[in-house]
Amino acid sequence: MHMKLSLFALLLCLLTANPAQAGALRWTGRPLTAIQVETNRHEPGEVDRYRIYATATAHRSELLDPRNPLVSIVDYEKHLCWFMRQDGTYIEDPLDPVTHYCSPVEVPPALEPRADLGGVLATRPCEGYDLSRRLGSGTVAGRATQKWACGHSATRRQAVHWFDPAWGLVLRETTDDGTTIELREVRFGPQDPALFRLPPGLRKVPRLKPPF
Repeated sequence: MHMKLSLFALLLCLLTANPAQAGALRWTGRPLTAIQVETNRHEPGEVDRYRIYATATAHRSELLDPRNPLVSIVDYEKHLCWFMRQDGTYIEDPLDPVTHYCSPVEVPPALEPRADLGGVLATRPCEGYDLSRRLGSGTVAGRATQKWACGHSATRRQAVHWFDPAWGLVLRETTDDGTTIELREVRFGPQDPALFRLPPGLRKVPRLKPPF
């Protein structure tokens, strides 16, 4: 789910695949902005970076790639997700009230992930996991953190979380598929409401349909 993909549609799916974005637990802490960095040990040299903005009511993610400057917005009050494209168009999809999932691509219901597991931006370690064990301490970007092993009995999914108790925030997650997601340059403070609105002049287009 976190592999490097070249097609625009699948890159947009990547934007929905982590806990800071659509298909993930809603951020309940203080408004913030951060750089989110994703790597995978199976893809040496491939790094995805995002600028994220999070509030209690909305989330914005910008893929920091000059070749594909993709932007996604989740509005939790309107229960809508928008995926903005370089050609001046955007895709809109309802945010499912049960799964908290949305996607620019039509996905069979059986394949839609649920938002029951937390990762970075979770306000407590192992959020949504039914198994947890404190491993000790560590540091992330100079911050003192607690290290936790997380497990999910139903899916056998496993992760390691680095939780910053002073900020009440998971700063790093490593999953069993080799993916590491880390927050850097975290800044707390009010966010411009315009960041979470569609800019004028965009044209709405239908969701993408596989195969591509």
